[in-house]
Amino acid sequence: MRLPPRWFGHVANRLDGLTIPKKSRKATKIIPKATKISYLCILGLFFADFYAQPFGCGPSWFHGNNTNQGATLDDDLALFRPEAWYRAGRGPRYEQLYRHLSASIGSGELAPETQLPPERELALIADVSRVTVRKAVSRLVEDGVLEQRRGAGTFVRPARARIEQSLSSLLSFTDYMRQRGKTSSSRILRRGIFLPNPDEQVALGLPTGEGVARVERLRFADDTPLALEWSSLPTDVLPDPEVVETSLYDVLRARGKAPTRAVQRISAVNLNAVDARLLMLPDGAAVLRIDRTAYLPTGRPIEFTRGLYRSDIYDFIAELRLDPS
Repeated sequence: MRLPPRWFGHVANRLDGLTIPKKSRKATKIIPKATKISYLCILGLFFADFYAQPFGCGPSWFHGNNTNQGATLDDDLALFRPEAWYRAGRGPRYEQLYRHLSASIGSGELAPETQLPPERELALIADVSRVTVRKAVSRLVEDGVLEQRRGAGTFVRPARARIEQSLSSLLSFTDYMRQRGKTSSSRILRRGIFLPNPDEQVALGLPTGEGVARVERLRFADDTPLALEWSSLPTDVLPDPEVVETSLYDVLRARGKAPTRAVQRISAVNLNAVDARLLMLPDGAAVLRIDRTAYLPTGRPIEFTRGLYRSDIYDFIAELRLDPS
């Protein structure tokens, strides 16, 4: 294992820069030598600890699941070394380390239940400060991909079960989660009457100058954020957006205005920083964007919803049938 050069410099400075208080002049020949010997002993124990790892007596974080995969010490440490993740001019070190670890977890390079090195060792290997490591790891914990277990360490969390939704059925988010036996909830981000943007005006066929009822929500299933949805409706269909809490379709059914069909357009987009934080994903993460226009039996469009859905959890399934003709 190759230690960062500045670590050697730090040790050398501690060895060469020792000063003795004036009151201890009688011990000047004893204390510096004893102290230097202590530092050298600590340094020797450090090297002995790391070189003993391949023989099964190193730090516990090295072993974990990796020994079962035949990983070597160098292979295990290479993932965290600066040459694997740091690029000058690509942003703060903690941000780069965060993105690197997040990508490694997403790709499976850091498998579920893998234990990360302790903060001190990880900072040493990555050649960064402990504050940098702490900030990167904290964000990964917030994202829900790492778990800090009291007295045990930091581990990669198991992958979440994926959710599949058919594209051939018109179901609200709440209705679908009910069918799946999950508890749905929403955090209202904004709601009210607004001037429509061009997409809303075209989708809903609104005349110039007419307002639109808009509800913006962060959708959860069993306390896991799954989607961001921006729903827009004509004001005669939803005169008071404040009544919408969890299910928009429950409100529309109560008013006799529930849609019976919809057209959806699906694409892939990258999250901006604000949306990524709400969905507990890295900045720039790829998600599914669905634009849905829903219609009454008369053919009138009454709902335009744009949603961002987590592609690491959500799958949309389409069934295809052979055309008899």
